[in-house]
Amino acid sequence: TIAYGAGKLYLSCPDTGKIHVINARTGEYITKLDMTGVEGGAAKFCDIKYVGGKVVVSSIANTSVNELKVYAWDNDAAAPKCILNTTMPTGYDRVGDTFYIKGDLNNGGIYYAGHNASGYNSIVCYPIVNGVVSTTATITAIANNEINLGNAPRIVAENSGKYWVDGSRVQPMLLDADGQVLATVPASAIYGNETAYTDGNAFKSFTFKGVTYGMATKFGANFTNGSAALFDASNGWADALYINSYPLKGLGTTNLTTWSTSIEVAVNG
Repeated sequence: TIAYGAGKLYLSCPDTGKIHVINARTGEYITKLDMTGVEGGAAKFCDIKYVGGKVVVSSIANTSVNELKVYAWDNDAAAPKCILNTTMPTGYDRVGDTFYIKGDLNNGGIYYAGHNASGYNSIVCYPIVNGVVSTTATITAIANNEINLGNAPRIVAENSGKYWVDGSRVQPMLLDADGQVLATVPASAIYGNETAYTDGNAFKSFTFKGVTYGMATKFGANFTNGSAALFDASNGWADALYINSYPLKGLGTTNLTTWSTSIEVAVNG
């Protein structure tokens, strides 16, 4: 997955244990981050974020290795700091494929779409107060514990108190502060006239020149030809309209069954 900040892309590569830094405009390779001490979890790290000038990653915890750790880098030359070292909440069997930071690392929260032992997803939040991340999570059920978002579920916690969730089994869904569904982006807004497709797990909303847009990742048949769809939500998310896909012909025939996708949007204007 990738994160964007200060004109750079941070590329998370769990398979090699490295995080690469790339110039977002030119594609020039800049450096790689110091990974000293990044250990533990079912996977040491997976998803990556850039917030307040800092790079942040999270481990994955599951029933085999119940270690949930979050690391932060103050800058590209800094050593990582472990800012959260805890375990999954009781009753959960997987947390950490993706995460979201609301606010910053001084005050806010680290959010996951945790998968519980009943087979459903919930909003799992570790609050941040005065620079300290709580090791005890707050839990908000999604649609009364009736939705399984699928593989690599993703959550976005908006400042309004609402949430976006996405995953391999659903199109992006907007939730209220209590986890109830307010709107679902229709499949037609993401896939257009395509008939063979699979849902991705990444979503971004943004405004450009007064118009609200969304982007979501998707795959063709057999998890190939991944791309990101752009859609117009001027008439509301439930009535969003497909615009185009980027790249139009997809990214090729490589089979990606992990749903490890991400989207970053930089708006100029």
